Amino acid sequence: MISRSLTVWCSHRDTNWAKEDAILDAMQDVVEEIDIEAIQIANRNVVITLANRPAKIAAITMGLNMNNKFIALRDIEKSTVNITLRDIPIEVPNTAIHAYISGFADNVEDIQHGYITRHDGTKSTIKSGIRYISVSKIVRPIPNNPVIVGFPGRCTYRGQPCSFCESTDHPWYRCSERPPKQIRKCFICQSENHISRDCTVTQSERLERETNKESPDHIRFDEVSIIQENNNATENQPTETLTAESDSVQPTMAVVGASLAKAMVFKEKVEKRAVSGTKIDGVKDILKDDPITSDNIVIQIGTNDIVYSYETPETSVRRYDTLVKDIKDENPNSKIFVCSLPPVHPYKNDNMNRSISKMNMLLSKMCNQHDDVYYVDHTPVLLCHNGKTTHRDYNSSDPKGVHLSAAGYTKLVKNITSDVKKINGELTFKTPVNKRKERATSSTPSSSEKQPKTGKYS
Repeated sequence: MISRSLTVWCSHRDTNWAKEDAILDAMQDVVEEIDIEAIQIANRNVVITLANRPAKIAAITMGLNMNNKFIALRDIEKSTVNITLRDIPIEVPNTAIHAYISGFADNVEDIQHGYITRHDGTKSTIKSGIRYISVSKIVRPIPNNPVIVGFPGRCTYRGQPCSFCESTDHPWYRCSERPPKQIRKCFICQSENHISRDCTVTQSERLERETNKESPDHIRFDEVSIIQENNNATENQPTETLTAESDSVQPTMAVVGASLAKAMVFKEKVEKRAVSGTKIDGVKDILKDDPITSDNIVIQIGTNDIVYSYETPETSVRRYDTLVKDIKDENPNSKIFVCSLPPVHPYKNDNMNRSISKMNMLLSKMCNQHDDVYYVDHTPVLLCHNGKTTHRDYNSSDPKGVHLSAAGYTKLVKNITSDVKKINGELTFKTPVNKRKERATSSTPSSSEKQPKTGKYS
């Protein structure tokens, strides 16, 4: 193994991205030029190799003085990881950050504030809110979006696991599993060839489109036919018969969760196991008091963990996986349907919706690792307004933008019912082509069966 006992280093950022000649001038204030063997700039670090041990001791003791700033030089053989922390309020003391980072890393050596740089390159005395932290070793991965004393932040460091695939050999923006960006559409005519300012649709045509707009949205042909058939069958039955059958009919599914699951209203008979404010760990207590008898178990849980408790998606999914295993052990013949977390309204690319999106991605991967566990994706149903949420689907009195309106819950119910019936083979699709085929075989006579045409006076 190659020894680098005479090499020291510092971050290139600390030198304000200085070049080798400026670093050499600063080093000559500490040691003689003959004592310096090499100065290298690589991987955003300044690496200085000295000729003898006294020169190294002097360099580590005195450091560099550049741009009226002291820059510490460290021994390169002591593995140091530089962490950048953003978005934490400046009022949060360094002691709180030190205590949080110490839970993930050994020997938190230094915490420094970042300062705003003027247009001429000089640094001001105004803090930028960014903190630079040096640790000797990362024991376990630090969350990408840590929550320190109740404030969510952003954390980056070299070797950080990718937020999409958990690999450490690339950053998140180079991940092959990163979901594609949403295609921009014109919100007037829904075309992908231009945006709204370039749209040629006139105001009168726009008003006509809005007037003729069908409601509700996102109901598939097969769902409409099934609802109509159920409504017709229900209307033709006497009231006494319906009451007797409702008592004897077995529930089609069990719905487990918190307030979102509690507010869902199904046309079919279901078992509700939902208590407002429940987190993932609290589901076991609910099911312990009231076990499930249905073979289809729908789970709508996790929003309280992510939105209100600011837990990381990785931690929540590990608890979710344990919950699914426990339910499967208690109901080995059941099918479990894991529902995605609805996005927060109004929808924007903020920390909360990014955490929800990551949580849903990890839930989808978790379902693929189990037998008879299926993922129900609510995201396309709720992001129906040019890739964003609409106020019609959400409760306007909820400041967090979590709870839905009656229209929003109806969409979730239809989405869940459709997926459950598909998995159980109960949903059949009848396209217009099939209808024409049935009509042709049952009512329309073939050419051989047709009577020959006769003249008017024959």
